[in-house]
Amino acid sequence: MNSGGVIADDAEYHRLSAKQFLAEAKREFLQKPIPGTPPPWRACVACAQMAMEHAVKAILATQGPPPRTHDPTRHLSKLLRANQENMTERVRALLMEMECLLSQINLADLHIQSDYGEINQYGEHILPWQIFSKEHAQKALKLAEHVVSLMEKVLPLLLQMDSSVSSREEGAKGN
Repeated sequence: MNSGGVIADDAEYHRLSAKQFLAEAKREFLQKPIPGTPPPWRACVACAQMAMEHAVKAILATQGPPPRTHDPTRHLSKLLRANQENMTERVRALLMEMECLLSQINLADLHIQSDYGEINQYGEHILPWQIFSKEHAQKALKLAEHVVSLMEKVLPLLLQMDSSVSSREEGAKGN
């Protein structure tokens, strides 16, 4: 079992990262395109992806070190399935809502597209700035806002559950 301080620090790191990336995504979305430069939509999508990634990792960090991946969604699903009996109805509902939202998007693909672009069916390279429109950015931003909001609601509940389990374990050792 991890010590409470390490878990809280890791979760807090990812919580703060999620909030900062979300703030950056909002800033990029509100930025007016500058003539002669790429529009800010790619940067908005990239930051929204990172906000969602860190939000999930903050939750996973309550159970131990989060995985080193750009799409921790399947790990969230595993956590939800493995620990359902230990979760309150509220925690379970929040995590299931987050899982449902994240099922709409592949975070790893979004990360790769926003950083490296893609190659179409004709073998032509498409730059990341050519992939994303204002509508893409708006959708990613809304999704990230919702995912980060859910993280903010569920994270204290998970940390509280973890500390109460640790207290019961310590009490059992003393008997």
